[in-house]
Amino acid sequence: MLRRARSTGARIAWAVALACGLVAPSARAQQPKSAQQTVDKQVDPVREDKAAGDWIALPVLYYSPETLLAGGAVGIYYFRLPGSDKETRASNIKGDFIYTMRQQFLAQMSPQFYFDDEKYFLDTDFSYVRFFDRYWGVGNNTPDSAQEEYTSDTIRGRVGLLRRLPPYANFGPRLHVEEFTLREFERGKLIDTDPTVIGARESLITGFGVEFQYDSRDNYFSATTGSYVSAQALVFTRTLGGTATYLRYTLDARRFFPTWRGQVLAIQGYFNAVTSGVPFTSLAQLGGINLSRGIFDGRYRDLLAAVVQAEYRVPIYWRFGVVGFAALGEVSSSLTGFTFKGIHPSGGGGVRFLLKEDERIFLRADVGFGSAASFYFTANEAF
Repeated sequence: MLRRARSTGARIAWAVALACGLVAPSARAQQPKSAQQTVDKQVDPVREDKAAGDWIALPVLYYSPETLLAGGAVGIYYFRLPGSDKETRASNIKGDFIYTMRQQFLAQMSPQFYFDDEKYFLDTDFSYVRFFDRYWGVGNNTPDSAQEEYTSDTIRGRVGLLRRLPPYANFGPRLHVEEFTLREFERGKLIDTDPTVIGARESLITGFGVEFQYDSRDNYFSATTGSYVSAQALVFTRTLGGTATYLRYTLDARRFFPTWRGQVLAIQGYFNAVTSGVPFTSLAQLGGINLSRGIFDGRYRDLLAAVVQAEYRVPIYWRFGVVGFAALGEVSSSLTGFTFKGIHPSGGGGVRFLLKEDERIFLRADVGFGSAASFYFTANEAF
């Protein structure tokens, strides 16, 4: 297995390097020295006037049903590439190192580069995760009694290059490479015995596609007005060295409405679709710290997942605020399989503390109620 991991790591490095070559801009543009998202978790698109070389490092302590108590550190280094105007957005490299009470481990590095007067945005994300998780099978009505636990290692690399299409749009190619290795599992249950659980012991997915973004938000971390839309279409194929062939489509649409005395109504619609042949870890799913809070991450999985959620945010005193949120979500194997009867509601409320005023970075403590009561303590808004 160690030989397998080294071989896969080499293929991941090759695929990421290939993607960087495929999506590189013309030689006339500034070339970054290193080659997404996370959460998710990136630099605020509001322009900064800071000098090159500024950085922030903070200890991290949070809680979620998936991790229990977790701690570590997060750091962000802000800079501008040579020749960049000080009014352009700052490039940044963000790192996360987290360890949890469930003996999970996360190491993540997310470099992002703005260059050629912001005509291009290179968005990357690389991570290694050792994670304790749960599985209930596939479908919208899996019973609680089907729960089983497993531990896995995941190595992930994502690279995207977006070309600016004024005034608020961006478009470009994106690569996703991910290896999953099962470490521990329960004998005699689905992951161990069911042959329809694709990628139960290990999988390597390699996908290439395109992304379109529209972003008119006034702030990345906690918007008070504007819209955000992201649409992705990726092809995962054995041709690029993977073990599975399937398609994935993702649509994430958000709208923010300022209401009264600094209060904000935030609304999000999310849809994820994959085709048959997808590993069970990459199925569309509900739950987690950002989507359908109150439902365990991955509690419901299938080929399609749809979620609509809203949150109302109210500043109270000094840097403190409160929120209330609600969500409706469902998974299905087909579009015709979605029904009102199958909707899984969730909701709750929370407290906010404004940690960094100029960037509108909040600490949040939420209590969600859905399939079970869940407590979340972390940084940044859910959406």
